[in-house]
Amino acid sequence: MPFPQSKINKQLAKATHPDNVASLLDETLELLQLSRSSMQAHYDRWDTNAEVYRGEMTPDRNDSERKDLDEPVKMVVPMSYAQVETFKAFTHGLFTQNPLFFELEPTGDEDFPIRDDAEKTLDRDLRRNTWPVVLDKFLLDIGRFNIGVIKHTWAIDRTNIFVSEQAPDQVAPDSDLVIPGETSSGYQEVVKYEGNKLINISPFNFLPDTRLPLTRFQEGEFCGSEEEFHKFRLEKLQVEGKVAGIEHVQDFNRSNFVSRGETRLPNLAKAVYDGSGNADQNLVCITEVQRVLVPKDYDLGDEDFQMKWLLWIANDDRIVRAEPLGYLHDDFTYDVGLFNPDEHEELANSLADVIHHLQNVVTWFFNSHIESVSRVIENRYVVDPTGVEMESLEDRSAFILLRSAAARGGVDRYIKQMQVQDVTARHPQDAQILIQMMQMVTGVNENAMGQFAPGRRSATEARAVTAGAASRLRTIAGNIWNMAIAPLGRKMLINQRQSMTEETFFKIIGTSSDITPEQLQQRFVAFKSDPVSLIANEDFFVFDGTLPSEKGFLAQMVQEMFALLLQNPQAAVAFDLDPKAVFTEMFKLRGFYNISRFSLQKRLQQESPEGNVLAQQQLAQLMAPQNGPAGTEAPPQTA
Repeated sequence: MPFPQSKINKQLAKATHPDNVASLLDETLELLQLSRSSMQAHYDRWDTNAEVYRGEMTPDRNDSERKDLDEPVKMVVPMSYAQVETFKAFTHGLFTQNPLFFELEPTGDEDFPIRDDAEKTLDRDLRRNTWPVVLDKFLLDIGRFNIGVIKHTWAIDRTNIFVSEQAPDQVAPDSDLVIPGETSSGYQEVVKYEGNKLINISPFNFLPDTRLPLTRFQEGEFCGSEEEFHKFRLEKLQVEGKVAGIEHVQDFNRSNFVSRGETRLPNLAKAVYDGSGNADQNLVCITEVQRVLVPKDYDLGDEDFQMKWLLWIANDDRIVRAEPLGYLHDDFTYDVGLFNPDEHEELANSLADVIHHLQNVVTWFFNSHIESVSRVIENRYVVDPTGVEMESLEDRSAFILLRSAAARGGVDRYIKQMQVQDVTARHPQDAQILIQMMQMVTGVNENAMGQFAPGRRSATEARAVTAGAASRLRTIAGNIWNMAIAPLGRKMLINQRQSMTEETFFKIIGTSSDITPEQLQQRFVAFKSDPVSLIANEDFFVFDGTLPSEKGFLAQMVQEMFALLLQNPQAAVAFDLDPKAVFTEMFKLRGFYNISRFSLQKRLQQESPEGNVLAQQQLAQLMAPQNGPAGTEAPPQTA
C-alpha cells in the first residue's frame, strides 16, 4: 500500500532530511548532473542559432563609427529566419488543416458512440491551452535547436469568488404574510478549469536521460526539467499540501550555482551574481524529476517494484515534493520532437545548423560589398597642399578653393580624384548562388516559401514542382507527428478518461433532445472506462494530422446512402438501416454536431401544449413514402 501523502510530507518538512530522503536526493542529483553535462555541450551552438535567427550581430569599432556618421553598419542577412519560419509555417499549416486537430479512428462499433465525445473533450483542452501558440513555439524550437519539448499535466485550477445567495420567500403559517428569504454571502471555491495543461519546455531547461538516444527517452531511468519559481507561489502550494519544507530551502550562492554547470535561468543568475540588491532574491530553482524507483528502497511506501515518481528539488538543496506520478499511461509527461532523429548522434543538426556556414558566407558577402561601396563612393583625392586650401577639404565644403598662386596654373596640377575599382561588385551574385544552394540543401525553396520561381510552367508542372517541394518537409512533419504529437494526444485522452469528473464532462458535451440524461451518463461511464482497460487502451488511434481529413469524402458517401434510403424506403428495412442515424452521421462528418436544434417536434412542443400531437402528424406526413419501388405505387394510408 502506498503511504499517505501527509506522511511523506512530514518527512520532507523536517529541517534536515531523514537518511532515506537524503539518499534519494543525492542519487537524483547525480543523475541530473549526468544529463546536464551532456546537454550543456549544445548550449553555445543553440545560442548562436538563436542570435542569427533574431538577426543579432556584435558591433565592432568600425560599426560604432559608421553609426555616428549615420552610415550602414554590418548586418545579418536573415536567411536562417526565412528558412525556419517557412518550415514552421508549412508544418503548422499541415497539422492544423483539418477542423479538429485530433481526429480519432474507432477500432470497433462499440467505440463510435464515444468518438465524438472524445474529440470534443480533446478539442476543448487544446483551446483552453491556446494550442496554436504552444505548437508554434514547439516548431520554432525544432527549427532552431533540432529539439522541441511539450509537457502535459492533469490540472485542476480553483479560484475563490464572492457569491451572494437569497433563500426563497416563505409564507407564514395561518396567514398570507410573505416572509422574504434571508440573504447569505461569502467566498466560495469553484473549479475554474479541469483538464490537461500543456506548456512548452525550453531545450535549455530539459534534462533527459542522455544514456539513450532522444528517440527512446521514454525508456530512460528519469526525465526532468527546471524552472524559476517565486517563493510566494511555493508558499501557496505548501498551504495546499502539494509541497513541504519550503522555509528550509537554502539560497544559491555563487560557488554552488557555478558548480552545477551551465544553467540558463537568467533571473536566478542575476540574483546570484548581483550583490547590489537590485535583483529579486526570492527566486527558487525547482528541478522537476520524473524518475523510476522502488518506493520501499527509500521508505516511501511498501511497494517493492519499480514505479514512476514525481520529485521536486529546490535549489539543489532539498526535495520539497515526492509522490507517485499516477498517470495510467505510465509514461513521462514530456513529449519530444526532433528535426533530424539520428540514432548515431546524441543531438543531430537542426535546420539552422545545416545552413549555418552558408548563412555566414552570405552575410559576409553582403557586408563586405556594403563596406566596399562605402569606400568607393567616398571622395578620395591626390592633393598638392601648395596649391589647394586644405581647410575646404577637411571641412567637406561644397567648394574646393585653390590658392591664389595656383589659380592660373590649372586644377589638375594640384588636385585629382582617385579612381577606385569595386572588387566586390559580384558579391551579390555570388550570394544568390549560395542562397540557391541553401534552398537545395534544406528543401525550403521558393515554392515552399510561396514564391513562384521564374520561368514558364504549365499547370501540371506547377503542381508537380509544388508537390516535390513539399515532400521533404512533409516527411519531417510526419516524423514530428509520430514522435511527439500523436503520443501526446493518446496520453491526453487517457488522462481525460482516467480523471475527468462527470460535471466537467457534461459541461463539454452538453445536452440535446435526442439524448436522455441516462444515456449521457452511460456514455460518460464508457468514456471513463476502467483502469485495467485504460492501461492497455487500444480503442482509439490518433488520426495522422499530416494528411487531409477523409471526413469530407466519407460524408459524401453517407449523403448518397441517405438519398438512396429516401428514394427507396424499403431498402432501409431490408438492410436494417436507420435513416435518421444516417442523416445525423452525415452532418457530424461535416463538423455539424448540433443537428437536434432544428428538430420540428421540439419546436412545436415549445410553441403549444398540443404541439406534440401536431408534430407527430407532420413528421408522419413528411416521412410517408410518395412512391414505392420502381413501377409501383405507394400503398394507401390507413387510419
